[in-house]
Amino acid sequence: MPEQSQPAPGVAIAAPHTAAVDAARTIVEAGGNAVDAAVAAAAALTVVYPHMCSVGGDVIALLRTSDGSTTCINASGAYGSAASVDQLFETIETMPINGPLTVSVPGAVSGWAALLDAGGSLPLRNVLAPAISLATEGFPASPGLVEMIELDRDALITDPGLRAKFFVDGQPIPVGHLVVQPELARTLTDLATDGLDSFYRGHTADRFAAGLKKLDVPVSREDLERHRPIVEEPLVREFDGFSVATAPPNSQGYT
Repeated sequence: MPEQSQPAPGVAIAAPHTAAVDAARTIVEAGGNAVDAAVAAAAALTVVYPHMCSVGGDVIALLRTSDGSTTCINASGAYGSAASVDQLFETIETMPINGPLTVSVPGAVSGWAALLDAGGSLPLRNVLAPAISLATEGFPASPGLVEMIELDRDALITDPGLRAKFFVDGQPIPVGHLVVQPELARTLTDLATDGLDSFYRGHTADRFAAGLKKLDVPVSREDLERHRPIVEEPLVREFDGFSVATAPPNSQGYT
């Protein structure tokens, strides 16, 4: 049973790692609102929960404002334009599990930006500060993270960066091992300084696109430049006296 953190008074915070809950609570106690807290928690999860959350992932969020209206933010990225037709046909029957063809334009950071634009109240540097601190100072590896490293060992150990970060003498790091991520701290710090848009249209985008190219990922600098999150109305249906909202396609909705 994971340790439970107590949220700030009047605010409910849920996340799969206590460090993310603590990040959100810190933001609320500093005067931030629910949107600030949600983005702070999401950023913290990219540090402490990398097997499930990443700046290279996507965000699909529902935002309900004080006037009762609900908005969907779909920040999922498109497939890379550099992929050939032959490559697409290679994966038409079964989606690949790993490798360059599994990577699309990451929408997560644009989703954070859209959320903060819609209702954030604190400066970006404040919102990202807990995540930057976790990446810089490190965190103890959780049982869930270590389990996933062990399950995906054969794939992870072939990548030099992942091998250096999550393996010691060729073996997965143990539970409690201090995980320090200076490279991720640098990226988050650059985003806090230059703005989240720099992930797609700034020097962070330049570094990211260059790294993808070295790995033969068919996502180009131009693909990053073109990316925009979609802000739209959710699908709403009445059920047993309640209005139930979910994100429209391409989201899977409730699963």
